[in-house]
Amino acid sequence: MPISRLLRNMLKRYLFENDNTDYLVVIIAKHLYSNEVFTIKKGICPWCRKRFRHLKSHLIKSKECGLMFKEFLDDVVQVYFNFKNSIYYRHSKKHHCSYIILKGIGKYRTMKEALKVYLVNVKH
Repeated sequence: MPISRLLRNMLKRYLFENDNTDYLVVIIAKHLYSNEVFTIKKGICPWCRKRFRHLKSHLIKSKECGLMFKEFLDDVVQVYFNFKNSIYYRHSKKHHCSYIILKGIGKYRTMKEALKVYLVNVKH
């Protein structure tokens, strides 16, 4: 299974199955598309503004909303891969690890810290 499909499935699991984990993909979606994530979590389609009992099936079957949902997932996955390509891992001598953003923004201990700074400083 390709990595992009796994990332999409993780984001769908967060949106539709009340999985409250902090995957990097979820952090990106919350930061870039906060309104869409909020309305999907409430059971409302963010593109046609209607409430559905089975929102997931609506987003798969509807032509316009389904296309927008696929583009939403593709944008989030694309930003994820851009982030992963712009950092590298460096292990220090003191057994502390840090993630460094290549664009000269800084050094960070965790991927989440580096991602939050990346989302604020880099245009998407």
